[in-house]
Amino acid sequence: MASGADLPTRLRFGTLLATIAGAFPFTVGTIMFVAVQISALNPDKNWLAAQLPPGPTNPPFTYDQLAEWNADLAVKLHVGEHIQYVNVMNAGLAVMVLSFFGVRARLKWAWYSALAIASWIGLNDSITTLLAKQLPIPLIPTLLVFIGLFTARPEIFKKP
Repeated sequence: MASGADLPTRLRFGTLLATIAGAFPFTVGTIMFVAVQISALNPDKNWLAAQLPPGPTNPPFTYDQLAEWNADLAVKLHVGEHIQYVNVMNAGLAVMVLSFFGVRARLKWAWYSALAIASWIGLNDSITTLLAKQLPIPLIPTLLVFIGLFTARPEIFKKP
């Protein structure tokens, strides 16, 4: 693979932008995953992983209180958030790796894969946040991935 300096500007800029944009869901997923683990280890403290930024202003309930009210719901909250944030981390990492290595190497399948993953997580999460009457923050990195991928597109799909 050519070094970054040897790449055409559109390809270099596009893949770098998409890679950086993929770091956003990876970072958010990591922060929230850690918050879930901290909450699980401290069941008598407020549940931290309900929103960004994680912290004591989150829901005014503890895991112990939730478990006392409904033990099954408490377990499902913990498991659901654990899975949710790992999936956000994985999606962000996949976009980063596909963009930086696959798209930069002009692999069409990597371009399509990065586009599909960014579209799925970004659009799904944005629609969900809108339905919850929150700002569609997940749309920001998704749009940045789109800009990066479509900036690099002419270099990937040009005729030989």
